[in-house]
Amino acid sequence: MFINRQGHIQSPKVVSTTSNRWVEETALHVLRTVKLPQMPKQVIVEQGHDPVHFEIEWGPFERHN
Repeated sequence: MFINRQGHIQSPKVVSTTSNRWVEETALHVLRTVKLPQMPKQVIVEQGHDPVHFEIEWGPFERHN
């Protein structure tokens, strides 16, 4: 995913080794609904561009009823 200076997530994508569709949909739902603060200007300066690329690894997911 990419996060722009306003804190908006762009281009979320799941790269997964699981065939569990629920896990993929849950991860995307989290990314679409999270509210992030504005990115500090220093981060943009350090990265040299906007938006900033992020990769996150989550696991394992467990579903509790």
